[in-house]
Amino acid sequence: MTYNPNRPNASESPGVFPAQANTNFTRLKTIMNAEHVFNDTAGADDGVHRQMTMVARATPVSLPAGTNAIAYTKLDSGVAQLHYYNGTSDFQITPIDTVITGTVNVSASFATITAIPAEVFGEVFLWKGRFIQTGNFVSDATIVNGYSYAEKFESGSGASQILNLGFDAAGASGLNLRVANAGSSSFNGVWNYKVFYRSKT
Repeated sequence: MTYNPNRPNASESPGVFPAQANTNFTRLKTIMNAEHVFNDTAGADDGVHRQMTMVARATPVSLPAGTNAIAYTKLDSGVAQLHYYNGTSDFQITPIDTVITGTVNVSASFATITAIPAEVFGEVFLWKGRFIQTGNFVSDATIVNGYSYAEKFESGSGASQILNLGFDAAGASGLNLRVANAGSSSFNGVWNYKVFYRSKT
C-alpha cells in the first residue's frame, strides 16, 4: 500500500482517481491510527492520543515562527530523555538520575558495589534490615571516589559511618564503587543498594 502524492491529478480523467484515493486514505488512516484514535464514525475520543512516539534530535537553538515551545527527546549517553525548550532554556523532563540496584556482600575488606560510568556524580543508599548507610560519589575518566555520611545510629554514640565507601586514598579500584564495613562485625553480610547518578556535563 503506497501513498501517491500525485493523485488527484487535474490533467487526468476523474475516473483514474478512485482506486488511488482509497489507497491514499487507507495509508493516512494507518499513520494517524498508530498514535491517535481514528474512528470511522464520530466518537467522543476522536483524535485522542494513544501514545506519542518521538525520534531523538539535537537541542533546538530556536523556535519555529509562531510557536512558544518544543517538547522533544535527545540522547544522553545513548538513552533518550524527554526535554522541553522554551526558546531560551532547555529543561530535561524525565528523571535525570540513572538508577542501579542490587546487593553486595559487605565485610571488613572492600567489595565492589557496582561499576560507575566515567564523568558522573551521584548518591548511594545501602541498607540491611533497619540499618542504612548513605553517601555520595564522583568519577572522572579513570576513578570513582565515594564518601560515606557519618550517622548517629545508636543512642549515646557519636556520629560515625557504619560502612565506608572506597576513594583513592583507601579502597578505590578504577571506576568500581566499593564498600567496606567500618564497625562491628554484626554489620557484615548482604546489603541492598540503590545507586543514583547523572552526568557531570
